[in-house]
Amino acid sequence: MTYTGGLSDGLAAPETAIYTNTAVTLTPKSGYTISSVSVTGNTSGNPIAVTDNADGTYTFTMPAEAVTISGNYDARTPQVLW
Repeated sequence: MTYTGGLSDGLAAPETAIYTNTAVTLTPKSGYTISSVSVTGNTSGNPIAVTDNADGTYTFTMPAEAVTISGNYDARTPQVLW
């Protein structure tokens, strides 16, 4: 697996057998939130369905090829308390 996305402090992704569910965790840099995660097959270029588990993890079914995981980030808007 390869990861692209410069605003991450890390990606946790285990080595996974093909056709099994794979869970990945992306940790955004301070001041950012994850807006979306995409997974693409390296050989086929096909997008792979990703589920946001709403707990900071994302799952997909590992295909029979290497994948690239991409994260998109938004700057977090500071909350002002009066």
